Amino acid sequence: MRITVNGESVEVTDSATLDQLMQQLGYETAHVVVAVNLEFVPRSAYGETVVKESDQLEIVAAVAGG
Repeated sequence: MRITVNGESVEVTDSATLDQLMQQLGYETAHVVVAVNLEFVPRSAYGETVVKESDQLEIVAAVAGG
């Protein structure tokens, strides 16, 4: 199925949860914040939040630096 991640169209596995999707896209869930269709999703809900066709995700990853 096709979704939008950070403004780019991406093909992902059907019925994937946010946990599965983060793994598929190579993100560490401990270091990201995710909004689905402009609604932030609590990290505790990533395993039960199923991504649907045409969803729009914004993924913000923490970056260390100084």
